[in-house]
Amino acid sequence: MIVSLVQRIESQEETESALHDLGSLLESHIRKEERELFQQMQDKLSPADFLLLEQLLQQDPK
Repeated sequence: MIVSLVQRIESQEETESALHDLGSLLESHIRKEERELFQQMQDKLSPADFLLLEQLLQQDPK
């Protein structure tokens, strides 16, 4: 499906429609991953682990 959408975009046939379809497909995939991965994280990590993760993510990467 993604390959055919990319081919439509590259061939400049129905580009706007193909870009919209690709965006919708990617958004759907991201939402599915968020639901599954966040649930797995909640199942595995303790509240203290989440706090530590939050602190690490807020650190300046210098």
